[in-house]
Amino acid sequence: MSKAFTVKNGDKILFLGEGNFSFSQNFVQKCYYEDLEVGNNLTTDVQIFATCLQEEKVDATEVRSRNISYLQEHGVKVLHCVDATKIHDHPSLRSQAFTKVVFMFPHVGGKMKIHLNRELLQGIFESSQHVLDTEGILIITLCAGQGGTPYETKIRRNDDTWKILEISQDCGFCLVDIGHFPAKQFPEYSQVGYRSLQKGFNIQDSIVHVFQKGDDLPYKPIQDLETIGGYLSTKENKHKNEKNCRQLYPLTHQHHLSFWCDNQISETELQKIGEACLGEVIQQIQTIDRYKDPCSGRTSQTISVVYQSLDHPVGPKRSYHLHYHIFGQSLANVFKVKLR
Repeated sequence: MSKAFTVKNGDKILFLGEGNFSFSQNFVQKCYYEDLEVGNNLTTDVQIFATCLQEEKVDATEVRSRNISYLQEHGVKVLHCVDATKIHDHPSLRSQAFTKVVFMFPHVGGKMKIHLNRELLQGIFESSQHVLDTEGILIITLCAGQGGTPYETKIRRNDDTWKILEISQDCGFCLVDIGHFPAKQFPEYSQVGYRSLQKGFNIQDSIVHVFQKGDDLPYKPIQDLETIGGYLSTKENKHKNEKNCRQLYPLTHQHHLSFWCDNQISETELQKIGEACLGEVIQQIQTIDRYKDPCSGRTSQTISVVYQSLDHPVGPKRSYHLHYHIFGQSLANVFKVKLR
């Protein structure tokens, strides 16, 4: 968790969904009064934006007003009516390049709205990628059990979690760091929002997730056997992770693909096509069924393909796209098979 709640000169930090602004206030206070690199140069060397969804006069409390005043006195730009899923449309934020975007305990409010909280996470990831610096990080803190990663100590069924790994990797983000929220470092942080009320909630064993945008690789289908040699000779550079960010807990996806062909295609040939168009994202290809139609003489072949990558984010939707529209189409182009 070395990157999450530290500051260095030149940082540009965006806080989302601040509510009563107690976290950003405590964060700034910590920067000033602890022996950090920026010290008293915070207002000139570091830019901080603290935002909330509510209008300025909605849910106003003495604590909130006091925190806002502190932030403004210390050079922080405070913005209201900021939708965390539409940062890229906000006139004061859309042209920024933040080194950190921070959202503490995002939630839509109310009980039993897990699908809406997943949609909220997806919106945060999709919007944040437009305002993050090239090496910028997105920090999302969730209550124990919500994220559903293997790091959790409070275990839930996967369908009872917010599925942060699936959502982040589908949006092109890699989880690069994870750890428990260091609540003792922020003693004045008073989180509110339990069931949409001005009421705190349990943050024991809560998890801080640190994400970085992965490379946007130009995956495309192989067209024919004549060009496959060129693909293979350049695949090292073609699929290279320029940002050098290896993700924690890469997801594994297994998909089946059936097709009609004149002759069975060997696993060696299949692997060659897979390596050419998708590199190390394809971990395994195996033929699991074959059938020859006695009337047409055509062969039906079914293969199992396993996708996983430490270097590139591959979520469920992305793996489906790669399987059918990149790998499957490559087989159709090269071997003239008919996908079933």
